[in-house]
Amino acid sequence: MAGRISSAYGAALHAIERDEGGKSTILDAFKASTVKVVRESRRCDLCTNSCLLTDLSVSHSIDEAREYNPMTFVLKGVHSYGLDATDIYRVTSAQFIMGNRCTRPIAAAQPPKDGREYITRQYKRLFKIDPRTKRIDRGRIGIPRALVMYEQFPFWQAFFGALGFEVVLSARSSTELYRKGMSNVTSESTCYPAKLAHGHIANLVERGVSRMFYPHVRNENDAFDCPVVCDYAHILEMGATGLDAHVEFASPRVGNSLFEGRISEADSRELLEALDACGANVERGELEKACAAGVRALQSYYAEIASYVDDAREFMEEHGGWGVSLVCRPYHLDPEINHSIPTLLETSGMTVVSSEAIWAYIKRESIIADQDATQTGWRVSDIQQQVAQWTMHAHGFELVSLYSFGCGIDVCLHDALREVCRKNETTFTALKVDDMTDISSTRIRVRSLIAALEERDDKRNKMRSADGDKEVAMALGCARGRGRARTGR
Repeated sequence: MAGRISSAYGAALHAIERDEGGKSTILDAFKASTVKVVRESRRCDLCTNSCLLTDLSVSHSIDEAREYNPMTFVLKGVHSYGLDATDIYRVTSAQFIMGNRCTRPIAAAQPPKDGREYITRQYKRLFKIDPRTKRIDRGRIGIPRALVMYEQFPFWQAFFGALGFEVVLSARSSTELYRKGMSNVTSESTCYPAKLAHGHIANLVERGVSRMFYPHVRNENDAFDCPVVCDYAHILEMGATGLDAHVEFASPRVGNSLFEGRISEADSRELLEALDACGANVERGELEKACAAGVRALQSYYAEIASYVDDAREFMEEHGGWGVSLVCRPYHLDPEINHSIPTLLETSGMTVVSSEAIWAYIKRESIIADQDATQTGWRVSDIQQQVAQWTMHAHGFELVSLYSFGCGIDVCLHDALREVCRKNETTFTALKVDDMTDISSTRIRVRSLIAALEERDDKRNKMRSADGDKEVAMALGCARGRGRARTGR
């Protein structure tokens, strides 16, 4: 059966399986006829999304039924249903909220306040501006908070700070910021994070930034990155000049080895040309010192997010609950892109850590990579598979993946992740994130995941209890046998 009918049957079967003989709280026929629903609309003011909420007040009152049909109330209500005077004036009500993209409007489901918001902490740490880099010897340079900067921003902030630039970071992503750059989006099929990048360029132009920086990433050692992330600088440059003809846009082509402390001749040449276009005459020695400062800043960032895994495991050992390895791309840290799904998982009692933090932990601990993992040739995808393998062996962690519906790389990756989970007989949850406005289906998926985990743990506990009873029975049997042998009976 399809659609709502199957959902109703599934709910009924689930209720039968979990029934413990309690009394039903469903309204009887008479009380159901007195239900009254009051609907009011308002704008949520807890964040910049300003979601349109619908408040539903559902109540049933015996007294209201009297006004609706006094004769029915007297004859059926009092005599047939056996009501007394106290029932006549009793009013019960419930409050519901519809339209919210997160759980913040619901007072009972606020994010945890115990420091477990590792995704939020990582996002803030990534874009934390070091006050020591606010020198203006060589002017200001704008950096969009988009795409590749979710991997490289600590490097570039320290790099430009060492050269005497003031780094101006674009504002946090929002729906309003996205709309500001919509006119420069060249393809409707482009992923939402790339579309958002145009809004960040528009934000920098509005703030009077005349020099901007966004690099190309050169593929090295047969490890490929997403072409949109690597080479979107051309599109952003066209958008920047379209918004303001006086904007200077620097986009050098650099390799991944630069962020590991190995600066090649090609990297030096590209960076020196880009800095020269920004009006800065930089010597080779000064450039190398700036790159070294960037590498130290990036290493400090990865060391800190690796410690989040230590904190999460300690918290779970002390308080229990499930951990979540959130397998996602670095730019999924953006709350506008992940649609507050990490917060939704946290308010459901889970401890969420990003795949980037887990990868930093794996490298710090020198954990040997699983040779059975499928090598796709895509750098981020191969890293995520190693994270998935680690998750399978980490006690208490579950795998949840965020993916873009139109991304071909994600399709291949999810086949590999699903195979990893199948081999280890564990659950695999994939949640789609695109430029959507309603995440009600995502909430259902998260609640279904929690219900499946609870049911799985209940079955495991029952099996352990049964095995324990068998061991006790065998031990008692052996003891009785030894007792009979000693007494000769």
